[in-house]
Amino acid sequence: YEGRGLERSADLAVHWWRKAAAQGAASAQFNLAVHLGSSASNTTANTNSSSSSMADAARELLTQAARQNHAA
Repeated sequence: YEGRGLERSADLAVHWWRKAAAQGAASAQFNLAVHLGSSASNTTANTNSSSSSMADAARELLTQAARQNHAA
């Protein structure tokens, strides 16, 4: 749960959040949305289609989590 003995890896976290979110885990949907939203806002000029699609994905994941009464 706390990842003791493991090095931090954002890529690995995203991998597992995607798997859990696809299965309907509200906390994973929320965590992945926060990560994607942060990544989208950190891209250069924020006009990039990649940042726009990340923001859209984040919005959709937040909606899914909210529908399951996940408290932000």
